[in-house]
Amino acid sequence: MKFIPPTVLLLIVIGFYYWIYTSDSAHGFCTVAEYDAPEMNFRLKIVGAGEIETGADLSFDTNAIALICPSANTSKSFRLKRTAELAGEYAITDGETGLLEWDSQRDQTVLETVFQAAGYERLSDNEIAETMRVFKGISYGPKGTTMPGQSDIFKVISVNFKTEQCQAHSASKWLEESEKMLSCAQ
Repeated sequence: MKFIPPTVLLLIVIGFYYWIYTSDSAHGFCTVAEYDAPEMNFRLKIVGAGEIETGADLSFDTNAIALICPSANTSKSFRLKRTAELAGEYAITDGETGLLEWDSQRDQTVLETVFQAAGYERLSDNEIAETMRVFKGISYGPKGTTMPGQSDIFKVISVNFKTEQCQAHSASKWLEESEKMLSCAQ
């Protein structure tokens, strides 16, 4: 009868535990962030949540909600939603609502139309593009989130990764609860 050498047996056990440990399919993330757009004079508040597959850097199966809060009374606030299916919607405070299709070829044009409908008169192509970049980045997960020093256009006010709260609830439930708390009130 032949025996397996102890080092080979140890490697088999380590391999088995590694396989069990890495077979976890995903980990959740929940992010809350705020940015100031100085030229168009608004604050961008975003919550994003989802799951990132084990071994991946970014998630493309997530949801995010943004609230654009004007600093001046001449414009209205509005919300943007992005779902995992790349569908979305917008809702202008006391105004129109509509559906959006997130398409990198038309993102800036679509968002510019929403800003105009909300009463923004001085539009900045750079700030509209940065709004889309930051919004999409948060929906991709922590590695896609714009941190202090990573934007020459927006001032990063705060970025918080809510790991404990996210693990205590499902990401979608946390996002639903967080949306209720999004407000333009300082």
